[in-house]
Amino acid sequence: MASQESTETSEDFAARVGKIMVHGFTSFGISLGHEVGLFDALADMKEPKTSQEIADAGNFKERYVREWLGAMVTSHIVELDSTGEKYFLPPNRAPALTQSGPMRDSVLLGSFLPLLGGNVYEQVRECFQKDGPRGVSCTAYTSGYTVIAKVTSRFLENGLLPTLSQYPELKNLLGEKVLQVY
Repeated sequence: MASQESTETSEDFAARVGKIMVHGFTSFGISLGHEVGLFDALADMKEPKTSQEIADAGNFKERYVREWLGAMVTSHIVELDSTGEKYFLPPNRAPALTQSGPMRDSVLLGSFLPLLGGNVYEQVRECFQKDGPRGVSCTAYTSGYTVIAKVTSRFLENGLLPTLSQYPELKNLLGEKVLQVY
């Protein structure tokens, strides 16, 4: 199939690639904020707070909170108040970002991506070389296992296990010991 001539310029393409890269960094920041509870701390606050107040509320180092907040503000996830010195998480965003939010599963699944690449990036990069290793062992991906466990347990608790009552024969086949684990 022949491709049609594109009207996209080199500059347009470079800008598009730049946006993709920025979104990758944003994904990392979202994952981090979700995992350490920064979104939860922000969601619990009834009014905008300084980076120091947020750090104190969550028992975090202020410098890291300030830098993370800067990334989240520039990504239009966390907002600044009219003074430009206090931060807040709009209430409509909390369900998708907090650890107990009803829409958290997409963030939880997305948080697997930085974990997946973080500890094996160099190993995967080496696999591309013609004389490089054939692949990366599954055991190298250890930092992602906790996220996989959370996603799997939520699927089992919210999806699979409640439907088992509709299939008593399957429940009998699995046995009570298997079902008690969950």
